[in-house]
Amino acid sequence: MLRPSSQTGHLSPDSGSGAVVSFRLRWSSTNEDFFCTDCHGPGLAGSLYAQETPSRGDPNSIPATTTKIEILDQVEITVDIPGTIVSLKPNHLGGIVQKGDVVVELDSNVLQKQVAEAEAKANSTILIDFQQHALDAAQHKLDSKNRVNNSAIEKSGRPLFTPDEIRELELDVVKSQAELKKAKEDKLLAKLALDTKQAELAQYTRTAHFTGIVTDLHKKGVGSGVRQGDPIMTIVNLDKVLATLTLSPEHESRVRVGDTVLVKRATNLEARSAGRFREKGPTLASAAPVDEEVFVGKVVLIRPQKLADDENSFEIDAEIQNREIGPGQYLLKEGSFTEAVVISPQR
Repeated sequence: MLRPSSQTGHLSPDSGSGAVVSFRLRWSSTNEDFFCTDCHGPGLAGSLYAQETPSRGDPNSIPATTTKIEILDQVEITVDIPGTIVSLKPNHLGGIVQKGDVVVELDSNVLQKQVAEAEAKANSTILIDFQQHALDAAQHKLDSKNRVNNSAIEKSGRPLFTPDEIRELELDVVKSQAELKKAKEDKLLAKLALDTKQAELAQYTRTAHFTGIVTDLHKKGVGSGVRQGDPIMTIVNLDKVLATLTLSPEHESRVRVGDTVLVKRATNLEARSAGRFREKGPTLASAAPVDEEVFVGKVVLIRPQKLADDENSFEIDAEIQNREIGPGQYLLKEGSFTEAVVISPQR
């Protein structure tokens, strides 16, 4: 017989607002129902534990008929070009990757040389400097002969250089100006060519978009040839999982996006088939058995389709905060047998 007891407490919400969330959690030792009384505040954060106590049903808790756990964040690393793998990190299943890590690198030796050549051209100013000096010289020559002509006209009334000679010098200035402009445009085009080569080079590496676990290497390794679009590595993040709850249509008007969802792993067929939390509830001790832990999340989607079952049930999706018990090891996994309730006040 379970000792009648209850546990109350408070937590800071995960919203970061600093407000306090009060809660009282209880499991019935007689009908296996889960109860949450005096649950209020902007949200629950972390894993909640409570001792067992007999109680009557809680009108604010909605039990799920079934609960399905799925991976929320999963990505297959592929490449956009064919090539040969020269680096694969980690190169074993279960390896841990951090966000931003370079996980795949293809042989890019030829392209790296092309990038170096394009970079040298983009950074070179030799042609611009030469054309600037040529323009300065042409302008100086024109200005000098114009001054001589002006002086000759003041003294003798006649210019020393003919109009055709002056026009030829003016043409040299215009030509030098055009060549300088072209040199600057060529430098800009060289910079664009460098950007293109660098973008091509970036296709030869792949980085992890989030921290996670390597769950599949698709029979690839260093030295393997890959085609465009071939999967190379699958990375999974289990910090949060997706729980899909099936609910009775009688609760359809009560559930809202943002409602708290509590999930507990089921450990026997009776509990799983009943879709309810086990009779034995969790304890407050941080070293409580993992089977007694309650995971907290929020409703993120109320699915628009109804199920074609006898009750015409509906489904909701909730993001559930998982718990890591070791490197790459989490309590909730895809396909875990679970039970869940939605904490939704009567409306």
